Amino acid sequence: MAKKLTGDKIDLLVKCATLYYEEHNSKSKIAQGLGVSVTHVKRILDEAHARGIVRISIVERRDFKAMEGALERGYDLVLARVAPFKEDYESQKLALGRVAASLFDELVTTGKTVGIGGGGSVKAMVDAIQPYPREIQIVPMALVGRGPNLEFVDAAFLAALLYYKSSPKSKALVVGMLPLPKDPKPRQAFLALVDHAIPEVAAVLQHATDSSVAFVGLGSSDPVPELTPILARSGLASADFLKHRAIGGINYNYFDNHGQEIASFYRTVSILDLQKMAEDTRKTVVAIAGGAHKVHPIGIALRSRMVNALVTDEKTAIRLINDAPKKCAAAHTDPKT
Repeated sequence: MAKKLTGDKIDLLVKCATLYYEEHNSKSKIAQGLGVSVTHVKRILDEAHARGIVRISIVERRDFKAMEGALERGYDLVLARVAPFKEDYESQKLALGRVAASLFDELVTTGKTVGIGGGGSVKAMVDAIQPYPREIQIVPMALVGRGPNLEFVDAAFLAALLYYKSSPKSKALVVGMLPLPKDPKPRQAFLALVDHAIPEVAAVLQHATDSSVAFVGLGSSDPVPELTPILARSGLASADFLKHRAIGGINYNYFDNHGQEIASFYRTVSILDLQKMAEDTRKTVVAIAGGAHKVHPIGIALRSRMVNALVTDEKTAIRLINDAPKKCAAAHTDPKT
């Protein structure tokens, strides 16, 4: 287990990394200045890399600025980021995660509260974020009851993982939830009891809506396989409206073709809450989503102002630009792509 970093140790790692990577001093010159051996300097640089103080990345040499600008103008977004397209969807999520992780480091600065949703693309972002002490507060955007089997990775788990990656300076708020009863009447009674007797649940969600930055996933109308068991336990997996009325889901809430929430199964930051956040000029609400099967729900979410920022892949970006309410020209947009 790695030793806990002290302030002096962090200062040494940053100083050595700055001298070597930014000021381009040789290791021998740094060793002479610090009064240590060249081997020790190498160990310091290796640790700076392992701790996430130094981040080395290979950038795919694609310029998506024109696409990003067209998305921002076409949908009145605060910002948009485009990732390279990947044929394999799992690889696509990894590419989205890398771009979102870079955006995370840009937006989530010292003192910020960040809301974290669930989903594979958000998980890919958290996985791609480098471990580094961050003075931030982390809050899940949804509290999903589950058990006894661990069947999927939810927002609370991702908030905890991000907390671990950002420790020892980070703080986090999380409340565990029991699985919902299957029968409707006990389920309603249980949720009423939670609301009345456990104020911590509402407190966590209030902190989530107060977040200055939030990252959420966005799915199509079909529940992801990982969620099917928990929906079935709640008696909701076979609900006809999911098949016939739902266009997509965001933050575990399903919406129709008009962007209206039609199903909320858990204690979450609702679609209406997200819309209020997205209209607040002090907040950035980022959806991380891509793939041909998500183009329509992403478009509905953008038009309905559920989010005001987007991370998506290049092919999805092209289709969204062609369908944008405000037509804006962008380089390399081909309707047949």
